[in-house]
Amino acid sequence: MRRQTSVIAGGITPVLLLCVVAGMAVAQQRIESQQTPASTPGAVISVAEAATKATEVAKLLRTLSTQIVPSPTIDTIHRVLPEVSGTIDLELAAINTLLQGDPTLEVLQTQQHLWQRRQLQTTGWLHVLTGQATHLQEVGHRLTALYTTWTATSAAAPQAPEPILQQIDATLAAIAAAHTPVEAQRVAVLDLQSRVAHEVARCEQALAQIAQVQQQMVTGMLVRDGLPFWWAALWTEARTALPAHVRQAATTSWSDLLRYVRDPAAGLPLHAGVFLLLALVFGVARRQSQQWEAAGETASSALSVFQHPIAAALLVTLLIASSPFAQLPLTVREVFNIVALLPMLLLTQPVVAAPWCLGSTRWAVSSPSISCCKPWRGCHGLARCSWSAKR
Repeated sequence: MRRQTSVIAGGITPVLLLCVVAGMAVAQQRIESQQTPASTPGAVISVAEAATKATEVAKLLRTLSTQIVPSPTIDTIHRVLPEVSGTIDLELAAINTLLQGDPTLEVLQTQQHLWQRRQLQTTGWLHVLTGQATHLQEVGHRLTALYTTWTATSAAAPQAPEPILQQIDATLAAIAAAHTPVEAQRVAVLDLQSRVAHEVARCEQALAQIAQVQQQMVTGMLVRDGLPFWWAALWTEARTALPAHVRQAATTSWSDLLRYVRDPAAGLPLHAGVFLLLALVFGVARRQSQQWEAAGETASSALSVFQHPIAAALLVTLLIASSPFAQLPLTVREVFNIVALLPMLLLTQPVVAAPWCLGSTRWAVSSPSISCCKPWRGCHGLARCSWSAKR
């Protein structure tokens, strides 16, 4: 009984396998026939199938026309790229000036984060454009193959009925009309892709320069890389080069400030909105604390910061805007750090002893002077006359 069962099972198994293979072959043939409704490239369509194939081609052209519509992402890239390119121009000039001076490791790390985010943005754009260019190229090749097939069909059927010949000519005209916008869009995408790739290369160049300076600073510690500070020739060179460095630093700083004011992407509208929202919230908190005091309730001394809602809102906004994660020009970041000292002193005055307030005020007054002396750092003689360990 077992032997008979095994024989029956052994006979049924090959039959089932043959059925499965045959079913898969039929399904694959159907899929291929759906994917190539106009037959293989270069094949001649018979006169009997011309009308049916022409209908399939018309349907295919309608489908392709919906697939080649430019995406909103590509439109955004095309609109924003000139602005991003101009921003990279200014940032490259600023980073070159910075690297020629004597930047700290903290400043270099901040600049590295900024350029990494810029590189990530442009690289994402490049991937989107590459995918769209590949898709348009495939569509163009498919339309070219269809046009070749129908051209061969037209040449092989000179004695076909007049309606069939007119349908073949109409199909050829429709394929040619569909191929023109595909090719134009492909050329436009390739041009945009080339421009984005250029910006990606510039971001990589800036990151490579920053990494090189970081490596030099780390490996050059405790190694003397210049002449002594008291060398007279260095001071002569510094006095000669200082005016040019001052003008260059002033131009770069002024460009950063103008870009922050004029370019909405720099964050000014966002920072203004955050300031207004915080001022409103802190104003409501001050009113509530005043009601508690009028009612005789004891409140925490920390609530005294709400007595100056504008200063508190300004301080928090400046701290957010000048954080390492904000894409802010270096000059604007330094200005924000200096301006933030004023509301900080005003808010801490009620809870800090007078000597500390006096010392903090003197430091706040001297901070702008220290920032104004940064053009000296561009003078190579004085910048490199000290020990590298002082960095």
